[in-house]
Amino acid sequence: MTSKLSAEATEPPRLVDANRTASNFTSHNGTGVFDDQSSVDEVLLDEDELLFYFALYKVTVPTVFGVIILVGVLGNLLVIGVTLCRHKMWTTVNLLLLNLAVTDIIFVLVCVPFMAYHYAADNWLIGEAACKLSQFFLYVTVYVTVYTLVAIAVIRLCCRYNYSFCK
Repeated sequence: MTSKLSAEATEPPRLVDANRTASNFTSHNGTGVFDDQSSVDEVLLDEDELLFYFALYKVTVPTVFGVIILVGVLGNLLVIGVTLCRHKMWTTVNLLLLNLAVTDIIFVLVCVPFMAYHYAADNWLIGEAACKLSQFFLYVTVYVTVYTLVAIAVIRLCCRYNYSFCK
């Protein structure tokens, strides 16, 4: 028993680029490159899809990133304030958590705005140096976060076996 595939199911998949126009993986002649007869204008997304991509990439994503920045900064400043104001909180694990909060603030203030800009803008106008710096801070903050969490886990394990540096 054979089933007849609809024309919709046999269409090649479509991509959406930064300008939110669609292009096929394959052209009309099957070579993968558009020739003179085929036009990219033939495969433009319809108006509803353009409105959806505008709402998603230009409005929703930057708004969500803004909320992440606000909550991240306020929460981590609260952790820093409580840890620094109370001398009794200056234990090894709490100082590592302070390190984690500072790293998170750097991530939220440096990396997240660049990510929001990347989603909202169609191209990168800030410059190559800013691109490299944002990637540098992204990797540094991720590695510092991971190593800080590993250090907290090791200290907690050592405290379980009553080593002296746990206090």
